[in-house]
Amino acid sequence: MKISTCGVVCEYCPRYRVGKCTGCNPNPHCGMPDCAAEKGVEFCFLCDEFPCERHYGKKDNLVIFDGRWLDFIKKELGKD
Repeated sequence: MKISTCGVVCEYCPRYRVGKCTGCNPNPHCGMPDCAAEKGVEFCFLCDEFPCERHYGKKDNLVIFDGRWLDFIKKELGKD
């Protein structure tokens, strides 16, 4: 079972299943793998900045998570 950089199990990801995501690196539509490598983490949720603007679609990448869920995570982490 492959878990992507964004934390989604690829085989169950709707975008992956319909061909809108090619999986992590190389993926010309998503900067999350490159960003995680630059930050020195394997998965986005291990980054101190998670969730960041990239997850909200404010950078050049696919939007995976619902904004309300990301807002909930920020609140739980005390980042709101």
